[in-house]
Amino acid sequence: MTFKKFSKEHIEEARKLALNNYEEERLAVPELPAVASIPMVELFAENGLGIVAFENDKMVGFLGCFEPWSDAFDFLGDKGTFCPLMGHGAVKENRILIYQKMFEKAASEWGNKEISSFAIALYAHDSEAKQAFFEYGFGQRCADKIRRMESIGEIKNKNLVFEELELSRFPEIRDLRIDLNNHLLKSPCFLKCSQEELENWLNKVEAGDRRTFVVCGTDGKVLAYIDITGEGENFVGYNKKMRNIHGAYCVPEFRGQNVIQDLLEYVIRNLKAEGFELLGVDHESTNPTANRFWRKYFTDYTCSVLRKIF
Repeated sequence: MTFKKFSKEHIEEARKLALNNYEEERLAVPELPAVASIPMVELFAENGLGIVAFENDKMVGFLGCFEPWSDAFDFLGDKGTFCPLMGHGAVKENRILIYQKMFEKAASEWGNKEISSFAIALYAHDSEAKQAFFEYGFGQRCADKIRRMESIGEIKNKNLVFEELELSRFPEIRDLRIDLNNHLLKSPCFLKCSQEELENWLNKVEAGDRRTFVVCGTDGKVLAYIDITGEGENFVGYNKKMRNIHGAYCVPEFRGQNVIQDLLEYVIRNLKAEGFELLGVDHESTNPTANRFWRKYFTDYTCSVLRKIF
């Protein structure tokens, strides 16, 4: 196996590899929308951090990543980088070896640039790719799931009030968003967030980058919310017929009473009536509450893994 720097001359062949890998995942997850081509592959041929693998002059794999940034993945003082779904691909034959060899080659270069942590989004049903990185010390950090915009069942809590919040009312549920952040700080998630980061996130939400659906008790108190956006965490989520959940929370005393399930059903009914066909969600796999809930109604299609290199 030989290697070259990922450059412009490799883009189209790499795009074909990435598309083939996506089509493999579509066989396992038929909810995934068809795409004619994988977008933005060219981004990874521009920063000098990508690698391409060849056997007998045939491209068998490529691995790229974004420009590194500081304090990545909650490792304070560390530089890290991320390889999204469109940033890698490999042929089926010897896939484990191809990914491992590409990582070895690329990581040696990243170390010279003081990149100390690396994450990569893999397809959930690509057992070879997952084995390649798990054997090299990676652990899962988060996941993306998808479902068709179809009913999950009748709304059971008919005495509650379901509605979409007007933008002007977003500050009303600021405390619930803070509660969600505090939940993610606890074991086993340990998702760090400084006060400054929390305020920046809250301000962005309240500026209107999403839609928020809520369920309220008879006293008007919000019991749960679900945030919806038109953008996902990868190229799949940008499909025009798809909407994505970017936050959800139910107050602890109303869990186990079908409140959040009813709200999800309300969201699905409204979005389906607007013509949307797919619903996605991304969440931390280290958050057991989210894991248990979302897997009941959605199908995994990504598995993002992380490793601190040094």
